[in-house]
Amino acid sequence: MDAEGRISVLTAPPGFGKSTLLAQWAAADPRRFAFVSLEPSENDPVELWNCVVGSVRRVVPSFGRSVEPMLYSVGGNAVGPLVRRIAAELDQLAEPLVIVLDDYHVIVNPACHASVEALTAHPVMAAHLVLSTRADPPIPLGRLRASGELVEIRGNDLAFTAEEAEELLNATMGLGLSGEELAILQGRTEGWPAGLQLAALGLRTAQDREQFLSSFGGSNRHIVDYLTEVVLDSVDADVRQFLLHTSVLGELSGPLCDAVTGGEGSAATLEALQRSNLFVIALDDQRVWYRYHHLFGELLQEQLQLLMPERVAGLHREASGWLARQGHLDEAIRHAIAAGELDAAAGLVARGWGPRVASGRLTTVLGWLEAFPDGYRRASAPLSMIGAWVNGLLGHDAAAHRSVQDMLAAATPGPLPDGAATVEHSAALFRSVFSWTDVDELRSNARSVAGFREELRPDFQAVVAFAIGAAAFLGGDLEEARAELEHAVELAIALGAWVVLVDALGFSAQVAMMQNRAEDAEALAARSIQQAGTHGLLNLPHVGYHLATLGAAIARAGRLEEGDDLLGTGIGQLGDWGPLVAGHARLIRAPVLRQLGDIDGARAQLDEAKALLAQCASTGIIGDLVPQVTRALSSSYRRGADWAELTDRELHVLRLLDEGLTQREIAQQLFLSFHTIHSHTKSVYTRLGVTSRHEAIERARELELL
Repeated sequence: MDAEGRISVLTAPPGFGKSTLLAQWAAADPRRFAFVSLEPSENDPVELWNCVVGSVRRVVPSFGRSVEPMLYSVGGNAVGPLVRRIAAELDQLAEPLVIVLDDYHVIVNPACHASVEALTAHPVMAAHLVLSTRADPPIPLGRLRASGELVEIRGNDLAFTAEEAEELLNATMGLGLSGEELAILQGRTEGWPAGLQLAALGLRTAQDREQFLSSFGGSNRHIVDYLTEVVLDSVDADVRQFLLHTSVLGELSGPLCDAVTGGEGSAATLEALQRSNLFVIALDDQRVWYRYHHLFGELLQEQLQLLMPERVAGLHREASGWLARQGHLDEAIRHAIAAGELDAAAGLVARGWGPRVASGRLTTVLGWLEAFPDGYRRASAPLSMIGAWVNGLLGHDAAAHRSVQDMLAAATPGPLPDGAATVEHSAALFRSVFSWTDVDELRSNARSVAGFREELRPDFQAVVAFAIGAAAFLGGDLEEARAELEHAVELAIALGAWVVLVDALGFSAQVAMMQNRAEDAEALAARSIQQAGTHGLLNLPHVGYHLATLGAAIARAGRLEEGDDLLGTGIGQLGDWGPLVAGHARLIRAPVLRQLGDIDGARAQLDEAKALLAQCASTGIIGDLVPQVTRALSSSYRRGADWAELTDRELHVLRLLDEGLTQREIAQQLFLSFHTIHSHTKSVYTRLGVTSRHEAIERARELELL
């Protein structure tokens, strides 16, 4: 198989031998192959790339070390950076590699397609990507085609020629067909490999070969319907029943099939079916897991529905029960819904959503919810509660708040999946975390949640401590904020709630800034960023706020340029995520830019902050900063000298003067001579146009230097 480009797309309908071709290619090619056999449960970008990294690791054990933390971050927000890191690691491989995404047609999530497209946009030379699918994937193939980077293989390329059909039917399967008989089969199947194989199975058991061939005609669909019946008629009744009953399963193992059929010996039956080439494919070298050829499996399901419709629900129910006991929740939920056991399926969702969300599989949980009938989901308070949190974390604000309204309208007995005793409590908890355009609402809901926090699940108690602390900070109650955020940090560490930990540390740094605890602020902000990096959260948009906080703390310590670099990076990452914090980040940058002499830049930051805060119903302590920054930017900048020319050392001396240190104490702390500090102090007075420590501090406060 020629694969000189960077990307290969293998596109053909079922039964054209795509998987067989890939296996033969891997056997003949000297490069290493990493196979990912995709299932519908991989319709989540985090899950998809987790599978890719895991597959590559089987052939390159050291692969993925830099991306591993990001595989457990929150949702799709970090997928772009994740793919860039994967591309960088692939490009550093010592030996070439082929990555195969088989059955790519099961992927329907646009976020997954966007992430694959992002990988194709990187000029990775050490890896070749293969997409095997029934239809062209929704990524821009035209660009790849025009650049010569795309290899395309389609159904026509895989169809058997007359010579290949004779090789299969006569030389391999020993049917001894005449040239005329071969021509009939070749013409009517148009070289379709599955059709030829089905025909061979039918011919083996046909009593009258001439009659079989005369009735063999029409479209592929008619051929398949007819030949499937022939194949089923060719096996004994027990095997036929086994095939039909287990057709409801996506993947098959002996114990699972025993549970579904109520029999024994399924492992031996599967192995025998695979040896007889009856469209059973082994999925591992140990012959533990199998699947039916997709086409054959679909046809078996149709036959099951036609011949014994009363058994379908029960088969799905047994499958769901076994899979749930083994921890395979994705498939267990699917089978429970197919069985009509919606309450059982909802219970499985409530059981499994927390760990999935904690590991970033937000769209997986969203897919579970969307599998339920819309009316049932909206009438279920537990499912609506889960939908609110998942949509909120994904940034789907409108959908999240609709789910809250659905939850409030639904009646439910007992606690909800967050542990709340009532839907009103659960709604208040949600709003205490996601009302980031209204400080008054945040504070009101935080006070409400404080009254029932003990009834919540432990992981939600960590969220509550952060929510109360953040609301207190935004409301200006700094002591309450400090205590609650410190409690949130303790709980988050104990529970491994890394997002809560990063945010609680970041907001604690802001509290320290407001309380003039400059060293604490820098240490807390640095710890927030360090934890974000450790746990794969560094590239999430809102972590940009904590990066900006670190920059502000560094600038306050006198390292203006270093601080402004971090402020700019943080604001760029933050964008307009959360108007309150996005506006605050710009407000704390404006004075730093002013100190650096960039008055226009400072005013631009102030204007952006005002526009963002205008989107908020109430702004609390953040809004109070606007007139202060406005006055500082509009005040006279000179009083006989240019304050903006203060050096980093002079700014540091100024801050130590504000802390009450004598010049001799400052000299000792900075390991400088008294004469040097005295010179710095005189320079500060001159630049600020003052003659005393008191005047210098007052003037510095006017100019937001302190």
